[in-house]
Amino acid sequence: MKYTKRLEENIFADVVEKLQSLTVSQRKYLHEILSDKKKLSVASKKKLLKKSYGVWVDRHEIKVVRKQ
Repeated sequence: MKYTKRLEENIFADVVEKLQSLTVSQRKYLHEILSDKKKLSVASKKKLLKKSYGVWVDRHEIKVVRKQ
């Protein structure tokens, strides 16, 4: 049981650390998604997807693979 609690604490600390590294726009986007508890229509999902375009563009650890 102690191992599980320690593991949960480590995961929580990791999540907090990652949240702190998000840009302002990424935080706003995440807040919108998490605070919206209503069921989304397909059109709303597409709108959110379009709004999220480029959210990860400034992340140096994510490599973009482009098909040619």
